[in-house]
Amino acid sequence: MIFSDIDGTILNTRHQLTEATRQAVAKALGKGVRIVLVSARMPQGMEPIRKELALPDILICYGGALIMEDGKAVFSRFLPLSETRKIAETAGRIGIHISLYRQDRWIIGQPDEWAGQESDITSLTPDICPFPDIFQQWEDARTGPNKILFMAKPDRITALKQALEHEVHTDLTFCRSKPTYLEVIPPESSKRLAVSFLCKRYGIPREDILAIGDGENDLDMIEFAGIGVAMGNAPASVKNTADFVTRTNDEDGWAFAVQNDL
Repeated sequence: MIFSDIDGTILNTRHQLTEATRQAVAKALGKGVRIVLVSARMPQGMEPIRKELALPDILICYGGALIMEDGKAVFSRFLPLSETRKIAETAGRIGIHISLYRQDRWIIGQPDEWAGQESDITSLTPDICPFPDIFQQWEDARTGPNKILFMAKPDRITALKQALEHEVHTDLTFCRSKPTYLEVIPPESSKRLAVSFLCKRYGIPREDILAIGDGENDLDMIEFAGIGVAMGNAPASVKNTADFVTRTNDEDGWAFAVQNDL
């Protein structure tokens, strides 16, 4: 199996699939290799890419907090509602954009430039709803979203991460998928755990998998895989963890890595 990140990895900086990538995907599928997309995106933001590449109907979403198979959730983790409220209050005081993701919903409190930017990237439209109303809807389940996404300038994201790690006493995962994004996902969920779950489900040893990505949230799956590949546009921490560093996502790095390893 090949487990691949999406943004900054299989897509170029224009958020497009290149012809070389399409050919490399077709070659791998032709050899019986399953390719699974692994992303912090929600299912609807991944499904068009999966269909375009004719990949198996398996998706690892929200950084590993949700696994979809044949359109159904086979693994799902949620943030505690109490912690979600605390986190939202902290970010609200700092004045940073907050997006909540639960199953097939993307929720924001009000439109802003950050939501517009994310909508342009994913071609999705968020639901607009006051967070107190959303929290009330989730009260019976006592669970919050699969993921919280904060978007702001890098220095403000750094300040928020430090504040949250100090104020929120729990084993939630805080990860910067890029300098302007901070993502929070539930305990017992990560790209590595999701990859391991599917390896066991399909009876494939870790030695027979390739994982490829460009962000800090890809580190654990790259380290876990038999062959861990970092994109040429990845930060040094990711490159230093990988078995192989390929070209950048604007130089058909995905295709170069996969074709060399098949």
